[in-house]
Amino acid sequence: MRAGRWLFVPSIFVGACVWFACVGEDPPTPQENPGTEGASCDNGGCLSGLVCLSNRCVVAEGGATIDAPGGNDATSNDGNTTSDTGTDAGCGTRLIFVTGSSWTPSGLANADVRCAAEGNTLLPKCGGAFRALLQVDGGDSGPSYPFALPDAAWVLPNGTSVAPTTNALLTSAHSVCVLADGGGLDASEPLAATVWLGSATANCNLWAINNGDLSPADLCSVGPAGNGSNPTRTCDSTITKVYCVEVP
Repeated sequence: MRAGRWLFVPSIFVGACVWFACVGEDPPTPQENPGTEGASCDNGGCLSGLVCLSNRCVVAEGGATIDAPGGNDATSNDGNTTSDTGTDAGCGTRLIFVTGSSWTPSGLANADVRCAAEGNTLLPKCGGAFRALLQVDGGDSGPSYPFALPDAAWVLPNGTSVAPTTNALLTSAHSVCVLADGGGLDASEPLAATVWLGSATANCNLWAINNGDLSPADLCSVGPAGNGSNPTRTCDSTITKVYCVEVP
C-alpha cells in the first residue's frame, strides 16, 4: 500500500449523515385536525355533525346535529334545517336536562341548588352554571324567568339536539326527558315524568310556597314549552321534576 493514498467511499459518509441526523430526535407528533371527531374543543369549534361535550368533538346522537359557533345551519329532531345565526357566539351549544329527583317548591334558590347538585358534578359548563327553568311573573311579555337565557342552540347530555335556538326551545314542543348523567325518564309514566312549568299568574307564589295552590306542569316529552293540555299540579307536589339549563 502506497503512503498518502486514501480510500473514499461515499456511501459510508452518506450513511453516517443519515444515522447522525436521527440520533436523539423524537418521532414527529401526530397533528390533531381541529373540529374533527375526537379533537379537543372549547365549548364549540366542531365540524357540522358533531357537538362539543366534555371538551371533545363527538357525534350528535339521535340523528340531529348542531354546527359550531358561527355555523349556518342546525338540524332539529324532525330533520328540518333551520338557521342558527342567532346562537350565542361565545358558546355554540348549551345543555338542558331534567332532574332525576322531584322538587317541592321551597324557593328559587333552592331549585337552583338542586340543578347545580345534579348538573355541575356530571357535566361540563360553558362558562356558567346550571339553574332551574321556572317561570315567574312576566306580565304581557310572555314567559319570564329569573335570569337571562342565552340565545343558543340546546342539546341533551347524551348529545341529542333539542332546539336550534332559545326561542324554539320555549315555544315549540321538544322532548327533554334526559337526566344529567344521560339516563332518561319514562314519558309514558305521567307521575314520574311530569315537570314544573309555572306561568305569570300561577307559580306557587314565585315558587316559595308548597300548599294546595295550582301551578302548570307538563310531561317531559313536550319540554319547557308544554302544550297546555295537562292538568296543573298542586304546589305541595312531591313527585314533580325541574328542568335545568346551562346559563352564563
